[in-house]
Amino acid sequence: MSYVALDIFQQLRPVDIHWMLATAELRTIAPNGVLVREDDPPETIFFIADGLFEAYVYGHSTSQLRVGQLGPGEIVGEISWLDGKPISATVRALETSSVIALSIPTLERKLAEDPAFAARFFRAVATLEAKRLRTTTAQVPHGDLTAERQGAFAGSVDAASILESIGELRRVAEAQVRADAGTAARVATALSALERSFGTQAPGMAAKLAESLQAELLPLLRLSALGERLYAKPRGYAGDYRTIAMIYQDTPSGTGPLGPLLDRSMLDLPVAKAIRNRRRMLASQIAKSYAATAKEFYVACLACGPACEVFDAFRDLSDSHRLNVSCVDIDREALAQIADRALAQKLGGQLQPLHGNLIYLATGRQELQLASQDLIYSLNITDYLSDDLAVSLLDWIHAKLRPGGRAIVGNFHPRNPSRGLMDHVLEWRLTYRDEAALNRLFQASKFAKPCSRIAFEEEGIFLLGECTK
Repeated sequence: MSYVALDIFQQLRPVDIHWMLATAELRTIAPNGVLVREDDPPETIFFIADGLFEAYVYGHSTSQLRVGQLGPGEIVGEISWLDGKPISATVRALETSSVIALSIPTLERKLAEDPAFAARFFRAVATLEAKRLRTTTAQVPHGDLTAERQGAFAGSVDAASILESIGELRRVAEAQVRADAGTAARVATALSALERSFGTQAPGMAAKLAESLQAELLPLLRLSALGERLYAKPRGYAGDYRTIAMIYQDTPSGTGPLGPLLDRSMLDLPVAKAIRNRRRMLASQIAKSYAATAKEFYVACLACGPACEVFDAFRDLSDSHRLNVSCVDIDREALAQIADRALAQKLGGQLQPLHGNLIYLATGRQELQLASQDLIYSLNITDYLSDDLAVSLLDWIHAKLRPGGRAIVGNFHPRNPSRGLMDHVLEWRLTYRDEAALNRLFQASKFAKPCSRIAFEEEGIFLLGECTK
């Protein structure tokens, strides 16, 4: 997840991250507040931590021309820093947002004093700029499958199956189809066949093959409401709370007659089913753990998103007056939605939304006032963290648990059959871990032991590791 520009943090070492967090200033920008102005000299590089910004330029008159929207993980001001020219666009906040502000003179001194850091930092910025360029070029319309692209499929694990599946999807799209059961079945069959075609070789797929797959499939998958949001990542990462809520709602929609059919197939992907399954698992865990004690029970959910499993647990308990839940997220919009729902269900005294930056928490730059917790869990954060950051977060969790308290951490398993589509088409890349890798994280942390239990949801591709303090 793009907590505090994790896209760049993933390219750096822990010592680099600690220096940046210790040196930079965390700023909150109010709605309509201006972050940078067009033609100003570059003085600061900004890393968007949360919220949304709009970039615009002025035309020959005083009219504004919108040129883009920026979310968590994006960088502002790095191009002007690199080429020494004035800021090229004005950037203002669309909602209450947070940025990490790194002074350019301070950065320049660090780069001059630490050549190893300089090499890593420049590589990280170059990687993000390359990602931006690829995202832009992927949106350029492509015509028929060219001979060059067909050649990219030659020699792949299942080239014939991939080509056949893509062809079937395109034939359905070009036929101006009606949303009937027969067409829906054709779309589902083709997308399922395509997913299987990636196979377990997807992570090592040649770059040219990956580019060709994205060029052919992306225009189709973006007709799906879920496919469009997963690729566009309007809040900076694929698993934001609105996207998770779409998967939970499980109601297909999209563009044109084919959009809802593709969306139905996207919502039926194993990864989407696993996300719905893990919600049920955690709701059950919260309810059972609460029922097993007669005292006040404290739960903290990290990177909570819509926190639907929490509301499920409250609903399923006949008497929940002892249950106290803290929902921690960096996304203020998600927290506002939780607060509204808690108020409507009269849970205001028992459910507390907390704005928290997990990287700041894990590295000691931020503190949350929490009672000693009986259960701390996260369903969708370690998938986006390096091992070092994940261990730091586990250390923070350990410190917040009471003796005998439990941590539950979820992660997608490498055998995820949706991985090919996620990695190479939707650019939804995760850090996959198996049972041994999850055990190593806990052993390397202050828990200092492997998981006491590892459980899988029904699809068998998302695992939950549990450890007791």
